[in-house]
Amino acid sequence: MKKLFTMFFVALLAFTLIGCGNDCEECEVCETCETCDVCEDQAFGYGVGYQVVHGHYVGVAKVVVDEDDAVVSVDFDEYYLPYSWAKVTPEDPENLPDTIVKQVVIYRDGSLLDQYYAKYLSVDGVLYTGTVTGDAPYEEVEGEDVVVVGTSQVLTYSATGVADFDVWVETPANAQSYVEAIEAGLVFIADETGAALDLVQADASAMHGWSKTVTPYWQLPGRGLGWGGNMKAIADALVGTTFDTAAEEIAQNLDNFWEIGDITTGATLSDFVDYYELAEAAYNAAVASKE
Repeated sequence: MKKLFTMFFVALLAFTLIGCGNDCEECEVCETCETCDVCEDQAFGYGVGYQVVHGHYVGVAKVVVDEDDAVVSVDFDEYYLPYSWAKVTPEDPENLPDTIVKQVVIYRDGSLLDQYYAKYLSVDGVLYTGTVTGDAPYEEVEGEDVVVVGTSQVLTYSATGVADFDVWVETPANAQSYVEAIEAGLVFIADETGAALDLVQADASAMHGWSKTVTPYWQLPGRGLGWGGNMKAIADALVGTTFDTAAEEIAQNLDNFWEIGDITTGATLSDFVDYYELAEAAYNAAVASKE
């Protein structure tokens, strides 16, 4: 009993010091409290930003700022969109069930690629239906060469009131709702009635989880810093800044490192500006939280 009481007292003390509550007379270190003098003097701010990044992912940035509005810390994550997690492996590609659609695309090397996606998705209680439009591209022999004719087919998920899910999620408020629905377990592959359907996911990363921090996305050796290394490089470079550099002024140097004003980051990934603007949205929210 004595040990249990001691553990309870320690937990209560930790909550008092960190969360502060409404009575903060003995508070010495505080990050979130808005009522005690210590916290008002420190004036920390915290904000979260949501934005589609790198084309097919919902980025989430969490930023803490100090009393001078300088960045104290930055954390990144990216949540997969249907582009990744709705991609499936059919049992028989020649005899697809009504719950799977086929999309033919032209791959980056110019070859044709057959992709298969779940036809129905449920997102926060809304049933989306996938539709493939456009004629499938095909190969044609011209002399001694084989050329691809046509363009990639387009897959669109739509629902009542939402013509295109990928466009809908570009609005930050919708991106936030999407992430919150994932965290609540309200996003899944479905059948035509909206009930959960168990199909075999095909994406090598998304099959393991919903976001990049918990899946093996870009972790292969010999392929640069990887996703985690690049996110750390961006976050480290932003600490101490107040986002005075405009996004259009950011560029890569001759060594392929991104530069923010006179700061040379260690990041080399593409779409760096996406992540800068994402962090900036979180930064603005953090500064506003202090008002």
